Amino acid sequence: MGLTLPAVVVGALVVLRTIAAVCLMLGFRTRVSGLVAGLAGYLVLAQDAFGYFHHLHMLYLGAILFAIVDADAALAVRLEPPKSSRSSLALMRAFVASIYIWAAIGKLASEWGTGAALTMFRQSGALEPVAWLVTPERAAAIEICVILSEVAIGAGLL
Repeated sequence: MGLTLPAVVVGALVVLRTIAAVCLMLGFRTRVSGLVAGLAGYLVLAQDAFGYFHHLHMLYLGAILFAIVDADAALAVRLEPPKSSRSSLALMRAFVASIYIWAAIGKLASEWGTGAALTMFRQSGALEPVAWLVTPERAAAIEICVILSEVAIGAGLL
């Protein structure tokens, strides 16, 4: 069972998270707004133990990271002098690189690379606009190229 907060508190957290995310996006008080958006988001996410979505985790963690780094030194309503621009850039690059590298590792631990995944998506109709490209004969090669691309992008960011 997940963290259980009263519905009114969850509603307030949703509003707070959204306002903080907009402030972060606009560059207003990025350190505070990033931290508030990330933590409020995690508290809302914790309400459903089985409702974990990896993309939401990445979104909230990214917001918290923007609070830690010098995001307000580049694009902000009120620019602040950078405190540690090299380490800020390195941290954000490592974060994005880890997403690509872990995506590639996750694909290696599955049937990805055999063509089965893309063939299934093609048969479901999800790839209808590009079905001519994702033929069963090409599916395995395309999947392998996706893995190699993810590794290359991740390594290139480091």
